[in-house]
Amino acid sequence: MCERCESPDEDATVIVDSGGNTEQWCEECVSDNTFTCDHCGDLFSDECHTRTGDGDDVCRECLLDHYTYCDDCDEYYSSDRVRYSDRCDRYVCTDCWDPSEHED
Repeated sequence: MCERCESPDEDATVIVDSGGNTEQWCEECVSDNTFTCDHCGDLFSDECHTRTGDGDDVCRECLLDHYTYCDDCDEYYSSDRVRYSDRCDRYVCTDCWDPSEHED
């Protein structure tokens, strides 16, 4: 049985919900309400979805573990695209980085 819509389904797919728990969903619920994380490849409920400034669709865990928030443009980017500005005391992505503003 689908744990989302409660319809009978013998071939339910395991997804991760917003609480980090696994659930069994029918094909229709999976098709309409899930995404595959571009970083880990697992299937998640849309409630766990974040689109990064890099254009990646990621789950919350991967977002927190592998992406950094740019304080200038309010987006998350892969951590290798964000630098810490000692001068401004904040993280800035390579797109927003201005040497005259962020370097001594």
